[in-house]
Amino acid sequence: MTRPRPIREAERTLRELLGARGVDPDARPTLGAVWAVFREFVRIPFATASDGVLYEIGTYGEPGEEEFHLDFVRQLEVRYDDGEHDHYEHLRCEFRFPATPTTRAFGTFERWWFAGSAAEPWEAFVALVEGRTELLALRHTSARAAGVRQEEV
Repeated sequence: MTRPRPIREAERTLRELLGARGVDPDARPTLGAVWAVFREFVRIPFATASDGVLYEIGTYGEPGEEEFHLDFVRQLEVRYDDGEHDHYEHLRCEFRFPATPTTRAFGTFERWWFAGSAAEPWEAFVALVEGRTELLALRHTSARAAGVRQEEV
């Protein structure tokens, strides 16, 4: 059995995995290339009490500066030594595309998945995401802006 990694290593772990697969997250990779590696990354255990994934889309911003956002996020829970909740760490893969009539038509959507969920196995969540119209339409497209970052929330 693989020993869980410390949460503080999540971003470095994802970046190393991306690099090993020939994907540079700082060079505007395609959405599909990052998603393929992110799917692998979710299988890596971290020392967390709660492990979740969020897939979300929407068009946001000031009029004239709107962008279509597509993000997938791994949420890891950090607890104090006594077991009480402290905060979450989000490992965020962000993609920003120009807002167009096509991307606006995708609407807004968000869906959570949590490790250990009997109601929805990981494979079912992946199938749902991979069947989404926006992912199918944009998977081979380089975003206007893309990035990977870890943040405390």
